[in-house]
Amino acid sequence: MRTPAVAVALLMTLAILPAAAETWLLGGALVAEVVDDEETGLVNLVDVQGSVWDVDLPYETDLWLYLRWEAEGKHDLEISVLDPAGDEVTRLEDSLDFEDYATNFTTHNLENLAFEEEGTYVVAVYVDGEELLDLPYCVNDDGGAPDEPYLLMSLPAIDGWAEDTGNGYWGYVEGAFEHYTFQTFPDSDDFAIVTLWFSGDDSYEQRIEISDPGGKVVGKSKAQEIEAWPGELTVITDYFEDFTFNGPGDYVVTVYLDDEEWYTYTLRAVRGE
Repeated sequence: MRTPAVAVALLMTLAILPAAAETWLLGGALVAEVVDDEETGLVNLVDVQGSVWDVDLPYETDLWLYLRWEAEGKHDLEISVLDPAGDEVTRLEDSLDFEDYATNFTTHNLENLAFEEEGTYVVAVYVDGEELLDLPYCVNDDGGAPDEPYLLMSLPAIDGWAEDTGNGYWGYVEGAFEHYTFQTFPDSDDFAIVTLWFSGDDSYEQRIEISDPGGKVVGKSKAQEIEAWPGELTVITDYFEDFTFNGPGDYVVTVYLDDEEWYTYTLRAVRGE
């Protein structure tokens, strides 16, 4: 019997990899709420945001920063929110301990954010003093939004979609997880790869490939068109039905944009009881 497993932030790890493995920040997103689903044991991301429109200024809100990692060991984390002029609005510092190497996630509460003026704000993420991620957030203006599609995050989940909230297109991810546990191999399950893009000003095609631990491509999605708009979020969901995991190990998910390899990350399958 298979179990899609979600990694509890800072506590739960997967299998040990060589000590030389490095720490990677895979991506992140600003969300209104991160919800643990008690029925499935998975995580739902509610109101994934890259922008807000037609709001009175100053605009005050609480947001969570959801980050995905392939990481090990202890790290210092700094999160800085910058206004359109580059001045710091707020800063948050945290210490992370992933213990052994794992695919994992962390969440960080950016409460009482106050956006005083319109424009594109940036949430900058520093790990051990090195800037690894810049997340744009547009407030009533897309003048500073990226001209090319910005890949916020791609992750395995049950489903994902975007909705027009009246304040912009916001995303939803249902049942995000980090790895699979099977009692025996081969085994199979249904799941989705949910990919979140921000901004851009053109049409693009995205497709997904999944390779087994030996590097053989064992899953492909059909190309889907992305209609990218300045300052707006786009959610592309690729479904894999009855996908077979022939053995344990690190399966690799690759996101292609217009046939260019854009992003890769690990989907691990482990043997459990």
